[in-house]
Amino acid sequence: MLQLMRLVAVVLLFAADTAQAQQQEQAAMPEGAGRELVQGVCAQCHQVREIERSLGYTRPEWEELTATMIDLGPLQGDRDVLLDYLAKHYPPSAKR
Repeated sequence: MLQLMRLVAVVLLFAADTAQAQQQEQAAMPEGAGRELVQGVCAQCHQVREIERSLGYTRPEWEELTATMIDLGPLQGDRDVLLDYLAKHYPPSAKR
């Protein structure tokens, strides 16, 4: 029983730490139209810090890249908002 309680405690601590890390990561993304959309769509498969760590892309490059990752079809009008956000806040840069 004691081992089970320890295991539960470890799992709860891990879950709390993971949730806190996700909140900090999301807060680091620049404000702007599409931020929440990018966080919601992109974070379904990977951490948003992967976007921040990228070298950045032009809007057509973001469109091509995201097409290889996710089906943006259901987003319809929001697709442009997502791509505009990525292109504006994560353009090509040798500094990243």
